[in-house]
Amino acid sequence: MMWIAAQQTPDFRTINRFRSERLKPSIETVFSELTCLLIEEGYVDGKSYFLDGTKMEANANKYSFVWKKSIINYEEELQIKMEEMLQPIQEQIEVDTAQIKQEDVMFEKPRISSEALQVVVQSIEEELQKKKQKSNILKTEKLRKLKKENRSLSKSFIGK
Repeated sequence: MMWIAAQQTPDFRTINRFRSERLKPSIETVFSELTCLLIEEGYVDGKSYFLDGTKMEANANKYSFVWKKSIINYEEELQIKMEEMLQPIQEQIEVDTAQIKQEDVMFEKPRISSEALQVVVQSIEEELQKKKQKSNILKTEKLRKLKKENRSLSKSFIGK
């Protein structure tokens, strides 16, 4: 996505407004089509995925204070744990980097062609058009129902 956005860095308000106003109806389609394209082209293996389920508690009341000494101790312990956790990650990054360099030398992957991207864009546009037409049909049906109910209500009031 960073490549598609030409490395632009909009602020969080712009991203949130775009996501909630314009992208909401089509995010699943765009994401699935882009993922399929990356798997087909060999950029992603599709064997594993990661989901962030972080939950943070927010209780602010007069009984939720923390002593300074305990914060300092906790920070020190946390720093030690983070260093222990980051060590194997850094080692794995180095191994992966070496492996990628070796693979790049052996077999250089071709870039995704503009034709392949165009095919994906067309399929996304077709699916969005179908959703839009279906939405318009549902709106028309609801409008007809409301008009019919309105007529029947007005007839019942006129008759009394």
